[in-house]
Amino acid sequence: MRELPVPDPGEPDHRSAARYLWWVARSQLRGMIAGALTGIIWMVAQALMPAVIGRAIDAGVTARDGTALALWTCGLFGLGVIQAVAGVARHRNSVLNWAGGAFLTVQVTVRKAVQLGAALPKRLAAGEVVSIGVSDVVQVGSAMDICGRGSGSVVAIIVVVVIMLTTYATAGLVTIAAVPVIAAAMALLVRPLHHRQQAQRERQAHLATRASDIVAGLRVLRGIGGEDLFAARYTAGSRDVMQAGIRVGLRRPAVRRPAVRRPAARRPAVRGGARRRPARHRPASLRRDRGDGRARGACGRGIRPGGAPWPGHRDRGGRGA
Repeated sequence: MRELPVPDPGEPDHRSAARYLWWVARSQLRGMIAGALTGIIWMVAQALMPAVIGRAIDAGVTARDGTALALWTCGLFGLGVIQAVAGVARHRNSVLNWAGGAFLTVQVTVRKAVQLGAALPKRLAAGEVVSIGVSDVVQVGSAMDICGRGSGSVVAIIVVVVIMLTTYATAGLVTIAAVPVIAAAMALLVRPLHHRQQAQRERQAHLATRASDIVAGLRVLRGIGGEDLFAARYTAGSRDVMQAGIRVGLRRPAVRRPAVRRPAARRPAVRGGARRRPARHRPASLRRDRGDGRARGACGRGIRPGGAPWPGHRDRGGRGA
């Protein structure tokens, strides 16, 4: 079990935001690798389930082979167990990585504030320091948390593309072409969300600075009688922060909605191409034999596959078999 916080966080790389995140990730490298591996196992097990179900239908149900059906069913059950265990391990590692990144940020921030001492208010507003503990710590932790799911998603997409290319090349090519398009569209949607989040952070920092100034000069305000004026200003600033948070909340569904709809919009193209594929190249679960179709049509007319009518069947003239 990893102990948090660590005794000595080390010296951070503060040349840029990306370098700082890379330093945080290197500081807990074992946890990041464990989160990535468990995330890959978790996502790949889920990606393999449709392929196993298809093989169970082809080899077991369509071929009427009970042994093959039982084997593929056991394989599907095994994948479910692996996914459940890997999901629990992935979540545990992701939470530890989130907490580790957040604690490292708090530790280096507090250490730097102590080093600056009385010079801190001259170099940085009090609200900025508060925003680090309120907003930035959460963002850094979330960046560490996403490592497991992100790694698993990339590997799972590769596995799905390989399966589709070996099963039906056109569907695999459609998937390969769709993934960059979806990623580019999501990037265009995420950028306005980041702008709104930055605006909310700035207003929250400004409000925290104002609250600190009010507390520091409370005795003076009591003496000159300016409590109502500063209370009104703080109320207006709090209302602005609330409105900025509402705008961020309204933007989030616009980002998540296409992530659900775009795969659903791509599915008809893949299925339509699979249906137009020649029958001899289709899996058995998608193949329709003409003889079976004639037999079903004959049964619908009340005629046995051998040509004789079914017992008790009456034709249009009312005559029975």
